[in-house]
Amino acid sequence: MVRILEVIGKRPQGGIGSFIINYQSHFHDEDVVLDYLIFNDEPNGDFDEKVRKMGSEVYVLPELRNIRFFKIKRLINNFFLNHRGEYDAVHLHSVNIAFMVFVAAKKYGINNLLAHSHATVYSDKKLNAIRNYFLCRKLKDMATHYLACSVAAGDFLYGENTRDKVIVFNNAIDCRDYAFSEAIRQKYRKNLCLEGSFVLGHVGRFNEQKNHKYLIKIFALYSQIIPDAKLLLVGEGPLKDSIKELVAELKLTDKVIFLGQRDDVNNILMAMDVFLLPSLYEGLPVVGIEAQASGLPCIMSETITKEVAIADVYFESIDAEPKAWVSKLLDINPNDIAKRTNAYKIVGSKGYDIDKEAEKLYKLYKSFEEDINANQNLSSLSD
Repeated sequence: MVRILEVIGKRPQGGIGSFIINYQSHFHDEDVVLDYLIFNDEPNGDFDEKVRKMGSEVYVLPELRNIRFFKIKRLINNFFLNHRGEYDAVHLHSVNIAFMVFVAAKKYGINNLLAHSHATVYSDKKLNAIRNYFLCRKLKDMATHYLACSVAAGDFLYGENTRDKVIVFNNAIDCRDYAFSEAIRQKYRKNLCLEGSFVLGHVGRFNEQKNHKYLIKIFALYSQIIPDAKLLLVGEGPLKDSIKELVAELKLTDKVIFLGQRDDVNNILMAMDVFLLPSLYEGLPVVGIEAQASGLPCIMSETITKEVAIADVYFESIDAEPKAWVSKLLDINPNDIAKRTNAYKIVGSKGYDIDKEAEKLYKLYKSFEEDINANQNLSSLSD
């Protein structure tokens, strides 16, 4: 049995958490076990419960803060000391803490150190980006394996000259869950009072990265032209209240529907007519793949890697006036939107079938078993 420690900087709410849960749930054998080390001041959360049901242990250290640097460093060191001999590899998803995590892991005998790039910027905050740039300068020297969610994310973190050493694990999905159903579409449109409306949609956490203010400005202008338009917003986050205030200020309360955190996103996508993603940055957004699998036309910001474009995707600048996005929306023919039935097959054929991608990660993890056996054989020979 191979045991892997997944290290995530803070308790995930989607994003990285969705990525690794999706992969873990599609491992077909139980001889690879994933445990988690996360940093949060809350001792438990929804993420913890989900992975525990799959047989994982979850360890929680205090939330990462600059003023806690020495305390966190000590706790990380103690963690690997106390769990010496338990893990065959560390898979680090928050690469700015590699200088603490990888150093401690190697010190206590873990030789397989996997760095994973999930984005194409160090942070959406300037000071944090500068800090993380310096924290990651020695990353390539510390990591034994370079992983990324896209070629662009790999180039960003490791450099284009390292591309042949980077393993890309696509933000894959179970494409069949997103196969378009007219019956589900009509059911959800009725339940959400969307009948007769042209529905724009967005799925994402309410934070700076997702650029909700800009999205609302686009919709405000679009709804002046298409009065029966509606906007569905799925997600939670620290900026949700301020976005609600903006919606009220623009007198759009009856047209913008806040759905909160949902576990039926696949069905909600079927109720939409167009998907918008004006993010400030992304690695390769899972939700962009999900939307395409559902057959939705998508308009995304030019900051997002073009690798995400599998089917019906248009790109627009977030530096442009909102009217540029509206112009693209008006060019999308509603009569084409019904042709969504086979989209999930196309997405799966382009490398985003979770069964195939999960098998690739599973094989990487299993390769560490060979290292373990080789080390054991060497030890027996030396005896």
